[in-house]
Amino acid sequence: MQKEQAFSALIDTELPMLRRVVWQILRNAADTDEVIQDALLKAWQKFSDFQNAARFSTWVYRIAVNTAYSFKRERAKEASKLHSFAHSEEGRTPDYSNALVALENAMAALPENLRQALLLTLVEELPGKRAAEIAGCTLDTLYWRVKEAKNLLKKALAEVNYEI
Repeated sequence: MQKEQAFSALIDTELPMLRRVVWQILRNAADTDEVIQDALLKAWQKFSDFQNAARFSTWVYRIAVNTAYSFKRERAKEASKLHSFAHSEEGRTPDYSNALVALENAMAALPENLRQALLLTLVEELPGKRAAEIAGCTLDTLYWRVKEAKNLLKKALAEVNYEI
């Protein structure tokens, strides 16, 4: 049996059924496609191990099913690790939602020219010269506006017990 002919015939006749079998195990189309690809690659690489005691398609089905179950076990291990991490002290993240609201309010309260200077330099990360051109001011004035905006933000956030 020639390798190329065997695989060509398998793909032409058995691929839809092979996909259905693996999908029944995984219940996810993307994972099914990944497993089918891995299984076909394994079969291709181990073609010399195939013995004519069984049909070629049966041999590939067994490889695909074993690959699907291995994939499913690995996913379950990963999910378990993520679940453990998420429920551990190490996996917990502080709730910054109140601080974010306070920062958004403090930003909104800034004078327009100071807010614009912060947005251009810190958020948009524009070079100072370009940010100054857009803001319509000198580079020194831009830097002063950024410094002033930061000071006003620190003061506003300190009043609501948040620090930046």
